[in-house]
Parts: sequence; C-alpha cells; structure tokens
Amino acid sequence: MENLFALLAPPFEAYLDGYLLYIALSVLGLVIGVLTGFFGVGGGFLTVPFLNILLGIPYELAVGSSLSLIIGTSASGYLRQRKLGNVEGSVILTMAAGSMGGAILGDLLQDWIRFSFFPGNTEGFTFAFHGLFLLILGITIYSMLHPSRREPDGPVLGSFPVGPYLRIGDLGGKISITGVLLVGVITGIMTGLLGVGGGVLIVPILILLVGLKAEKTAGTSLGIVFIAALVSTIKKGFAATPKVSLPVTLPLLFFTVIGVQIGIRLVQGQDTRKFKRYFVYVVLISMMMILGDVLRRLFW
Repeated sequence: MENLFALLAPPFEAYLDGYLLYIALSVLGLVIGVLTGFFGVGGGFLTVPFLNILLGIPYELAVGSSLSLIIGTSASGYLRQRKLGNVEGSVILTMAAGSMGGAILGDLLQDWIRFSFFPGNTEGFTFAFHGLFLLILGITIYSMLHPSRREPDGPVLGSFPVGPYLRIGDLGGKISITGVLLVGVITGIMTGLLGVGGGVLIVPILILLVGLKAEKTAGTSLGIVFIAALVSTIKKGFAATPKVSLPVTLPLLFFTVIGVQIGIRLVQGQDTRKFKRYFVYVVLISMMMILGDVLRRLFW
C-alpha cells in the first residue's frame, strides 16, 4: 500500500500549499472544463503552463498530472457529445491508432531530453519546454488563421497520395487512412511529450485537414484525446520515476467535470469562423503566460 501511495502521490514542491493550493487547482479545473466542452481539447495547453508557471509544480509532474486529468474530462465530454450525435467514429478510431504509439514515443522523448541534455538542471529543462510549447502553440495559431484567405474545397487529406481511403458520411468525401494515421502519431508524440492531450493540434487538424464542422470537431477530438491520454498516463504512472500526482489531479478533475457540461452547452450552434477565432484567443492567452515567465526568469 505504501508503495502504491508513493507511486500515485510522489512528493513535490509548489509555490502554494495546503488549502490555498487546492483552491487554485479547483478554479483551474472549472476553467479547463469549460474549454474542454467548448473546443473539444483536453486543456493541457493551459493546464501544464498554469501548474508550472503559477503554482511552481515541476514540468514533468505537471505533464503527467495533466494527462490523468484529461482522461476524466475527455471521457465526460465525449459521452455527452456522443449523445448529441457530435462525433465521427471512423475518424476517432483511425487517428487514435496512430496517437497511441505516438504517446509512448513522446514520453520516451521527454525522458531523453531531460536526462541527456539537462541532467539535474531544472531551469534549463523548463526553458526548453517553454520553447516547445511556444512553437506548438504558434504553429496552431498560424494553421487556424492562414486558411482565412482561401477555404479548401474539400478535405485536404482527401488528396493525400497514399491510400487506402476512408469515407466520411457528413462530408460526402474521403480521406487517406495513411495520412490520418501519420497525423495521429504526431499528435500522440505531443501528448506524451508535453501533456497537451493533442486537442490543441487535433482541433485545427479536424477542421482544416479532415473538414469537420465545429460541433463534430469538438466531439471527435475528445474521443481521440481520451485514448492518447489514457495510454500516456499509464506509461508515465508506472515509470521508474512516477510523473503523476493524484493529489493534484483529483481537485482539478472534480471541478472540470462541472465545467465540461457548461462548455458543451455553449458550443451548440456556433459558427465555424467564430469557433476558430475563439480558439485562437485561448491559445494566445497560454502563449502570453509562457512568454511572461520566460521574461521573468531572464530579467528578474
């Protein structure tokens, strides 16, 4: 029993402790829940920087705890979206097949970066991951804004030159299974490496490459995120150095489940263009948070 507790609740240092820490985690959980239900993202692109920057929780533990939270939030949101008919099952199964393998590779990559380049250097590791987050978030914003000049006539992956192809009912078209698998591997690596759940990448991918509408995007993304986060959490939880903390996850999860239901109600009937714009605003908030911490570490 003691070994199990040590595995699920490894010791860590934070800026806050006691009830103040749990209050902060509860507020974060509510905010992440709303974003999860509205955009179909796991919220890791906000959860991980928040835990590390504002609460001082080490990056590797913030990543693992974020993923264990994402399992609960994405499952709750997916079940609700499925009842509303807002999921594309064939896309979930295809992309998740690639994201499972990618999630394991991402965790191995995190360990390689940590121990090969920054052994015992927490500050350097933090700067490296801040940079990775900024890169991924910047690419995400560009991919959402760039198509405003010309909307594609059909799914981009429909013209991917390697088959076989998968037919999407609502679109009346087809997409390359090989292309979707490769995209799944890439998003899975980001899941295991950064704890972002992949939703921050999957949402623009489903809109721009697959061609799903906003409502279908949210539900489909949640299904993919759930599978990738589950695989990655198992890998991190039973690693030689545990990277998941239930005392951090549980208060987040409780209030996130409430927020998910609010977010799902808000997304109904949203215009796709407005949906894109709102998503960009949220990603920008995360980028500003990270940039602020970089400047603080460099000059203060």
